[in-house]
Amino acid sequence: MDGVSTNSVTVRIVGSSDAFAKTAYLVFERLRSVFGAQVCGKYYNAGEPSLTEFPPALALIRLGEAPLPLVFVDNDLVVIGGKISVPDLRQRLTALGLKPGVNR
Repeated sequence: MDGVSTNSVTVRIVGSSDAFAKTAYLVFERLRSVFGAQVCGKYYNAGEPSLTEFPPALALIRLGEAPLPLVFVDNDLVVIGGKISVPDLRQRLTALGLKPGVNR
């Protein structure tokens, strides 16, 4: 395959406000600028019915044990509350085999 990664990873962010949504879309934009089409971003508002599309997050929120934001890389929960670090996410995506500059 000429060294081109065929991996695709979904980064999901769950928040509860317009500020969370804006931050999520900035994070997705920055990750796509590095990894291109290898990264798919999806934002969920904790108060919206669309959260039912992502049961792992819905379960945490229903249990009341999950301060927002929640950040998942594929189905792995990597951030519970606190700051979303783009460098940390880039490092995690690279460790999963994504190649910077591929599929941009």
